[in-house]
Amino acid sequence: MKISPYFLGSGKASQAMKESLKIVELSSPDYQLDKIIQLKRDAPFPTVFDEEFPVLFIATPHALHSNAILEGEKAGFKLVICDKPAAISKAQIEKLKSIKIPVAVCHVYRQMWGIQFLKKMVEAQEFGKLISIEGRYWQSSSAVKALAKLKSDSWKNNPELSGDHDVLLDLGTHWADTVTFLSSSRITNVHQWKSFINAEAPHRDTHLHLTIDFENQMRSIGSISKTVHGAGNDFEIHLIGEKKSASWKFLKPDFLEISEGNSTSIIQKNTSTIGSGHWPHHGLGWIEGYVEIIKEAFKNGTYPTLQENLLLLEKIIEK
Repeated sequence: MKISPYFLGSGKASQAMKESLKIVELSSPDYQLDKIIQLKRDAPFPTVFDEEFPVLFIATPHALHSNAILEGEKAGFKLVICDKPAAISKAQIEKLKSIKIPVAVCHVYRQMWGIQFLKKMVEAQEFGKLISIEGRYWQSSSAVKALAKLKSDSWKNNPELSGDHDVLLDLGTHWADTVTFLSSSRITNVHQWKSFINAEAPHRDTHLHLTIDFENQMRSIGSISKTVHGAGNDFEIHLIGEKKSASWKFLKPDFLEISEGNSTSIIQKNTSTIGSGHWPHHGLGWIEGYVEIIKEAFKNGTYPTLQENLLLLEKIIEK
């Protein structure tokens, strides 16, 4: 299949997608990739109806994602791969419900080996009844800038580009997507507590407690932050079940801790079929998730879909 990749956006997310696309090309010889075409943000999309498999990659500021998806469908793209979140408001969510073409949303954590392994354990009912999924997603960027008294010209300081949130839509959607994926249940209620201390702009929440209730009577509790001093990219998931508990940490992505009673054992990744194809313990961080999403989207496999993202965003976006 001959794939024609078009890119909208040129920041870090775009660079990660381009790097991942190169890995897919090297590891999947069945795909023939044309040269990447970089689109300008304010220019009309070209019509691509004559190309075999045109793909639109979207890595613009958050508030621009929904319109790009809508325009991409009109232009004739057969697939869209979009950075998260797909929308930043209730109005944008409603417009995206009309989209018919496949859209993959880059919630990269759920595509990584550890989360996929836990999902299989949940489906096999190895935990018995799930009680709770708890953990944290901590970074330190807001604390660093506040201490240094730095104010950047980031697009996230502009609500017209970022929406009315920072941590909620940036890190919080990753957390909520991962726990929803693992729970295999619909969200019934969401409670948010936000702090804006150390914020660069008034609308940018810096620390968040996110509690999610599910139809299966399970609850998720997450501490999500950009202002925890000393944090790196500390994403941790802890499943608490009737029969077992389990823990996964992004900073040690190829290990799972599985506990029964007062005993704990370690499961190590032993496959190179997920993500970049590198052997265990030689991975590429969150690039693994991007690679897996692109591969799965190209073959119409399993990936985080627009429809799933809209159901999630409806619950966590307040207006």
